[in-house]
Amino acid sequence: MPDLRDDLDRLAGHAGEPVSFEDLSSARRRRERRRRAEGLVVGLAVVVAAAVFLATTFRSSPSSNVPGGTSTGVAYAPPEVPYLWPENWTVPTDGESLAAVQAAVPEGAPYATWRTDPQQVVERFATEVLGWSGIDVHAQESGPSFQTWGISPPCPADRPATCSGLPYEVVRVSQPGTTGADGIWTVESVQTGSLQLDLALTDPVPGLVGGDRVTLTDSAFSGVPVAIGVQVTNGCTSVWNGDLTGTALSVSMPGPVDPADTAGSCGRLGAGYVFAYAVAGTPSGDPFHESQPVTALTAIPVVLDLQGEPSASATQAPTPSVGPSPSGGVDQAACLSAPASHIAIVGESFELSGCTQWAAGTRLAIDFEVRDAIPMGLELRNATGALQWSSPIVTGPGSYSFSVPALEPGQYVLVDPVHPASARLEISVGAY
Repeated sequence: MPDLRDDLDRLAGHAGEPVSFEDLSSARRRRERRRRAEGLVVGLAVVVAAAVFLATTFRSSPSSNVPGGTSTGVAYAPPEVPYLWPENWTVPTDGESLAAVQAAVPEGAPYATWRTDPQQVVERFATEVLGWSGIDVHAQESGPSFQTWGISPPCPADRPATCSGLPYEVVRVSQPGTTGADGIWTVESVQTGSLQLDLALTDPVPGLVGGDRVTLTDSAFSGVPVAIGVQVTNGCTSVWNGDLTGTALSVSMPGPVDPADTAGSCGRLGAGYVFAYAVAGTPSGDPFHESQPVTALTAIPVVLDLQGEPSASATQAPTPSVGPSPSGGVDQAACLSAPASHIAIVGESFELSGCTQWAAGTRLAIDFEVRDAIPMGLELRNATGALQWSSPIVTGPGSYSFSVPALEPGQYVLVDPVHPASARLEISVGAY
């Protein structure tokens, strides 16, 4: 019998440092190749799908706790690609809703055709969940079946050029089923520098176990309630855990649960997401079904082992760096005297400055100081434009520390994805 930890690693993997868009692209391309191969056995797939549908139809409500389940013993497994909005993968029946919307696309159904446009999905998410009147797009990255959008509300005409104080969200949308022009899009994750969790978005999604704790490491809100929680389902039982009072800074993952509750069709692995959000009124629970628009939202999908032993910690988020930085950018003399594996970067006035000679073949430490009250981030690309590393988007002013995997010698470009036209540095990696 396969080891459960192998299954957990295969479906989720332990959360680690954020991966690049190219890593995500490779994973999606592998998935698409598998789909083409599976076309050879499509008849068998139809039979299996029918059996699963019947088992799902006749089992108990997803929100009820049914020890042992009532099915044929086919254990629930989280979908390969997470989706949080409009459908939500913590609602087992939403998988059928997703398939129904996709099936309506060739028929030209209006409720389905708008879902084939990722920008419309991002815009509707911003208006219906975040309560914005529209969006300004600051950054956009595309892969074979996913896109990442850096958005804020439209800048008012009477606001200064910096438009400081506006919320900034990074929304990732993906095609969980059909890919290409006819595939529908869903929101896979959303993150804001105003609410940072010590949980990195990875591909596969972060893997946690019952009892693990995720912490809110940074919040830009004072006097506004900030809810933190986790929602998860294993196909039979839906579990919510969290704090809505705005006083808690962390949330514990549900579990371990009674082994009987993960038997039969009730999977030991659950599909879920960890969230933190701010709202002007009183938080009511699930941020995707709030009675009022949220002010800021971070929601990261996870796969949860409901029977596992708690790990030492979740993934590590950026930690504040200590010590003042020189004014007016980074002193290049200081760069030459410091180790080439410890790099200072400053973001100011929509520009980047800093040390541009980096050591090859060793892990690098980056101290990133954002001096303005604006969102900024870092992306490192090689000479061909391929993404090598990226940081989360953070909202200044503040200082952050990041770790970069060892790089090959060569020429690179460091760019802020929020302000890519003005915030760029040419980087040389070698034997410094």
